[in-house]
Parts: sequence; structure tokens; C-alpha cells
Amino acid sequence: MTSTKEEAKMKLFDPGMKIPSDKLPRLQTKMLINNKWVDAKAGKTFATSNPATGQKICDVAEAHIEDVDWAVQA
Repeated sequence: MTSTKEEAKMKLFDPGMKIPSDKLPRLQTKMLINNKWVDAKAGKTFATSNPATGQKICDVAEAHIEDVDWAVQA
């Protein structure tokens, strides 16, 4: 038998839960390099999705060698 607290916790992680788009938290889509949020130098992005539903969440910066070198030098 599960407790009420455990049942409430299970509901928090319901993959079928729908959140109105105006209530979603703002997601950071840039890379953090040298304590600054920056776009990829090439300007490329890739889609990231919810693994439970396959639904696209947003596009995020796609790092390439130039970005890695920049981060290492920082």
C-alpha cells in the first residue's frame, strides 16, 4: 500500500501531464562559456525532445570544435 505522499510524488512525474505553453518555464537554449550564455559560433542548433513523449521541447545551441576551443581557453 502506498502512502498519500508517495501517490502525490508519482503524480508529479506523470509523462502524460499537459502544461499550458504559457505556464512553461523559460528554457535556456544557449551554451554557458566563461560565465556567459552564448550562441554557437556557427549559429547551428538541434532539437531536443521529451523522452517520455517524443514531443519537441526546443532547439538548443549545437557546439562544434570552435566552441569547444573557446570554452577550453576560457
